[in-house]
Amino acid sequence: MAARCRPDLHTRALLTRSESPDSPTANQRFEATYFPGRTDVAECGCADLAAVVLFASQERAVEALPCLATADYQLQSYSETVSLPGFAPAILTDLMPPVTARYAVLIR
Repeated sequence: MAARCRPDLHTRALLTRSESPDSPTANQRFEATYFPGRTDVAECGCADLAAVVLFASQERAVEALPCLATADYQLQSYSETVSLPGFAPAILTDLMPPVTARYAVLIR
């Protein structure tokens, strides 16, 4: 994550509702692996929340944390093409063509 080694940034997870039967177990694993003790966003509210990177739909995020629906937060979309460097062997570039990564952020 971009916040790694930045003591001025705090990363937390906002777990959203899912219809998947594996969701409770997956959420527990995700929390324990990547955000131990840092999934309290819903309890803390939006007071100190500058941005939310969306891995779920905006609607699910707002459902989990209604204060994200205010005009304070604007949806921004980003994309970047990721590819191997030009000096990589052709066999690797054939196996791993460029990929466009897209994500959305609710930003204050």
